[in-house]
Amino acid sequence: MSGNSYGDSIKCLSDYLAVHHPDVEIVWAFSSGFFKAADCPHKSVQLYSFRYYFHILTSKYILSNARLNQRMLHKRKGQVYLQTWHGTALKKLGTDIDKKRSAWKELLRPSVFKHDVSHTDIMISGSTFMSGVFRDKFLFKGELWETGMPRNDIFFHDHPEIVEHVRQEYGIADEAQIILYAPTFRNDRQFTYYDFDYQTFCELWQRRTGKPCVFMVRLHPILLYKSAELGRLFGKEVINVSAYPDMQELLYTADVLVTDYSSSMFDIMLMHKPVVLYTPDADTYSNGFYFRPEELPFIQIDNNSEMEEKLQQFNNNNYQKQTSAFLARIGNKETGKATQSIIELLLTV
Repeated sequence: MSGNSYGDSIKCLSDYLAVHHPDVEIVWAFSSGFFKAADCPHKSVQLYSFRYYFHILTSKYILSNARLNQRMLHKRKGQVYLQTWHGTALKKLGTDIDKKRSAWKELLRPSVFKHDVSHTDIMISGSTFMSGVFRDKFLFKGELWETGMPRNDIFFHDHPEIVEHVRQEYGIADEAQIILYAPTFRNDRQFTYYDFDYQTFCELWQRRTGKPCVFMVRLHPILLYKSAELGRLFGKEVINVSAYPDMQELLYTADVLVTDYSSSMFDIMLMHKPVVLYTPDADTYSNGFYFRPEELPFIQIDNNSEMEEKLQQFNNNNYQKQTSAFLARIGNKETGKATQSIIELLLTV
């Protein structure tokens, strides 16, 4: 997002192209702060540099998983802009949150939302629910491909090498259960509601599974600059994985996800792994939701004092059924073949 990571669906598409269509030139754009740190095997340029504008104006295809503003996106005739977006929406999007602007302000400087949507040729979707969001809330009128999301293909195939790599990277024993805590950010960029009692949770989960637990924390990319504060917040026993480049690999490796309002919950549920929503501010969270937390099949904990009771109530067999029912409800289109399907379609445009 905004050139601060090498990952998500664009990475999947790039890596597939490099193997199956090596004649295609792939260029990534990174922010100045991330440019030197990016572990990217493809050609890369710095955002807003001369080379950036050269490539964005001469490329055939432009791909993004987030909105591109007027400085980022200059599109000429014949170019194709594919917007992959970045997950299933729990929080409201588009016109549901877009602030009203005066006609004069819109004329002088169009909103990023309108600029991006008006230049987008193709969007991809992982469900009929998200297709509806793109049509109704993004006001998108272009081509919509219900192929699934490339970043979610990982969940439909066996990747023991990824599990081994993550565990070796952080020194985690094979028998240990991995609890991944990945909260989203708040508008004030503070950690006020990150007070999840991970020690009690790990003790309760270890009692349930009979296996030792390790606790990983991954901050939202917007809060990566505050990563050093996690030691003060949680202590040295917690493993800080905020800098790990690929969130989907962490989800694939984790045994349990703890989050609040992050769309990562809808990704990991494709593997039917347990998800815990720690939502102490559910009543005051400002973005608004398309699904009430209680509608979701996950374990919902509003405060630490009810943690033990909620975990005792959790029935995995019921959870499997409820997860399948929810995926059917949203019209899930994920099959594990999104990357290949999108590349085959894109190269014909």
